[in-house]
Amino acid sequence: KSYAEKYPDIIKPILQKKNQYSKGVPINETFNFPRAKGKYIALCEGDDYWISKDKLQKQVDYMESNPDCSFCFTNGIIKDLSGQKADRNFIPYYENEAKYYNAEDKSYDVGEIIKLSFIPTATFLFPTSTLKAMPSTFHDKMCPYGDLRFKLFFTAAGYARYIHIFSSVYRENVPNSALALWSKEDKAVMFDRYSRAVEMLEDLDDYTKAKYRKEIYEGMGIFLHSMLFCANSLDVLKDNDLKAEYNKLSLMDKFKFYTKILMPTKLLNLIKKLIRR
Repeated sequence: KSYAEKYPDIIKPILQKKNQYSKGVPINETFNFPRAKGKYIALCEGDDYWISKDKLQKQVDYMESNPDCSFCFTNGIIKDLSGQKADRNFIPYYENEAKYYNAEDKSYDVGEIIKLSFIPTATFLFPTSTLKAMPSTFHDKMCPYGDLRFKLFFTAAGYARYIHIFSSVYRENVPNSALALWSKEDKAVMFDRYSRAVEMLEDLDDYTKAKYRKEIYEGMGIFLHSMLFCANSLDVLKDNDLKAEYNKLSLMDKFKFYTKILMPTKLLNLIKKLIRR
């Protein structure tokens, strides 16, 4: 409140009495984006923060010179608040994704950027016009993976540009963060969350007119696999996509799938304890 009072033309907070995100309200689409008046929108959310004074200038300079570019991002630093891990580069998030990343400025299409599982949300910058041009499925549906949806749909509107600087810090192992809360969800809630991601990717495939179907369906497979192991009934195999994903499993994973569904949780935990001994 004090900052808002000090800089009323710059700081414009929304003070909530109840946490809207926990109620399933899409924060940016409901509260922030409708208020945006500038030519570009840059995100910096949660516990993240910027560490580069010229981050915005470099991104806007590129966008101004390349009007076909619809999304811009940079690298960042991951800081583990538990102190158990040293600071590390955000991209590539996983070692096996290093082959899809070059430590230099680069342009990406949807088929390429989807192979980078995570990029720092606090580095996102995109034209307001890109947001307004999104299809109704983008605006009307709630997707718990908002950063993934932004990254893919905004790239699909033109192309994405990576600028090789480290402009933000992402703080890991923050108490009550989205990831921390997700880890405590029950299977039914997790299943619903993954299914919403699958639906979002199906909408993306429609939006791109199946141009990147191979890559999109590969990405979808990650969520379908997770849905299988959150299921509480064999009825999930009546779904064609889930059945196809099940058929890809190894014999051991198929055994684990049936065990999770058919064996009571208490008995399963007891067996795990006996095996560890």
